[in-house]
Amino acid sequence: MDKPEYPHKAIGSVDALAQSLGTNPSALKNLVSKVDNSYTPILISTNNGTKERQVYEPKYYLKKIQKRINREIFEKVKFPTYLQGSIRDVKNTRDFVKNAGVHSGANDLISLDITGFYDHIKEEYVSDIFTKLFSFPPDVSEILTKLVTYKGIVPQGACTSSYVANLVFFNSEYRVYSRLKNRHNVKYTRLLDDVTLSSERRLTDKELTICIDEVKSLFRKYDLKSNDSKKKVQTRKFHGHLDFQVTGLWVGHKTPRLRKKERRYIRQLVYSCEREYERDSTKTEYHELWNRTSGKVAKMARLNHSQSRALRERLKKVLPTYNQDQAETLIYNIKRFVDKVKKNKIKSDPAKTKNFNTLVYQVNILTRTNKSLANSLRLQLMSIRKSVNLKSALWD
Repeated sequence: MDKPEYPHKAIGSVDALAQSLGTNPSALKNLVSKVDNSYTPILISTNNGTKERQVYEPKYYLKKIQKRINREIFEKVKFPTYLQGSIRDVKNTRDFVKNAGVHSGANDLISLDITGFYDHIKEEYVSDIFTKLFSFPPDVSEILTKLVTYKGIVPQGACTSSYVANLVFFNSEYRVYSRLKNRHNVKYTRLLDDVTLSSERRLTDKELTICIDEVKSLFRKYDLKSNDSKKKVQTRKFHGHLDFQVTGLWVGHKTPRLRKKERRYIRQLVYSCEREYERDSTKTEYHELWNRTSGKVAKMARLNHSQSRALRERLKKVLPTYNQDQAETLIYNIKRFVDKVKKNKIKSDPAKTKNFNTLVYQVNILTRTNKSLANSLRLQLMSIRKSVNLKSALWD
């Protein structure tokens, strides 16, 4: 399968759409009328604080509807395997590791990036997804388009946006994939705004130009541009021991790996944890260091690096802990949270779920030094578990 497919009956009316999203037509239209006031703009730091990126956090009811759009519509699409980013797929998992694996052992690599991808996806192309791929009628498509866009753009921060980004080229991308594969034996994948091409043989300069132009033509068709400052053309013979990477992973061998430099850095982080643990295992800074290091070691394990098991065992010996003041703060926070839930003062399921999960996590930390108190606090949390409505908060 080279093209995204929606093998289901089309949603034929606004009434049917409202029913599938668990609401009613008037509530849906009311949400659409005020959708541009249903986001909170947030500036987040990227690249270790050197850059800032604007994201848009949807407010509670819009977020709830967007999650249902994912569940009832987007997650029912059959996605071709060349699309690798943020797709819920139990049979064929998609992520940066799988994406790199497609190109592992290649001789030539081409990396391309789309400039300001989300901000430059036009509403008309979002509408085409619903009218042409899903075959929804115009009124249904118009409502859905409004629910997944913000002031004419696809908002980074909305849970629907990655699906829109995957589907925006639905009627053209498969042709590019097929031509590259059949004419040049070149592999193609896209992880949202990152496109990677690879070949097991050395491509001629002419072939490289043709392949790159194929992809750039796709971008231009949708009024998008290639970010030439991020374009890379690499050959393993010349770059294999330097920067021969796909989505941050080295692909010079048959399977994706971390570079020696990164593995050495992770070992240093583990050593830093051991050193800081002896000084004070209760400091907030130590908790943050340990969590960051644990994530790095998990990444090593995912990539089957042999050192990961030994590093994990070392981390288990230096787990973060709480001091008496932190334990008393946790006691207070749990009592206050339980009281609020019982009095129904916390209306939002996502807010309750977030608080509940945070408190359970903190109780697990307390278990390391005060098991009896931790068990007592855990029982208090379990007493309100049904009221938190975890399943609803996760899937609505």
